[in-house]
Amino acid sequence: MRGREEEEKEDERKRRRGKRRTRGRGGRRRRKRKRRRQRRKEEEEEGGEEEEEEEEEKKRKKEEEEEKEKEEEEEEEEEEEEEEKEEEEEERKKKGRRKEEEEEEEEEEEEQEEEEEERKRKKKDERKRRRGKGG
Repeated sequence: MRGREEEEKEDERKRRRGKRRTRGRGGRRRRKRKRRRQRRKEEEEEGGEEEEEEEEEKKRKKEEEEEKEKEEEEEEEEEEEEEEKEEEEEERKKKGRRKEEEEEEEEEEEEQEEEEEERKRKKKDERKRRRGKGG
C-alpha cells in the first residue's frame, strides 16, 4: 500500500513540476515559449535600440555636416563681401587719384598759362622799352 501511495505522490510531484500554475495556465512548455518570446522581444528591442542609435548618429552627422556647410557658406559670403569692399576702396582710391591727377593737371595748365602770360608781358614790356628808347 505504501509503495503505491509513494509512487502516486511522486507522480503527482512530477506532474506539478511540469505544471507550476494550475487552472490550465500551461506548464513547462508554455513557460519555455514565454521565455523564448521574451528573449526574441528583448533581442528585437535591443536591435531596435541599436538601429535607433545608428539613426540618431546619422542625424547628428547630417546636422553637423549641414552646420559645417552653413559655416563655410557664411565664410565665403564674408570673404566675398570683404573682396567687394576692397574693390570699392580701390575704385575710390583710383577715383581719388584720378581727381588728384586731374587737379594736378589743371594746376599745371594754370601754371603754364600764367607763365605764358608772363612771357607775353615781358615781350610787351621789352617792345615798349625798345620803342621808347628808339622813339
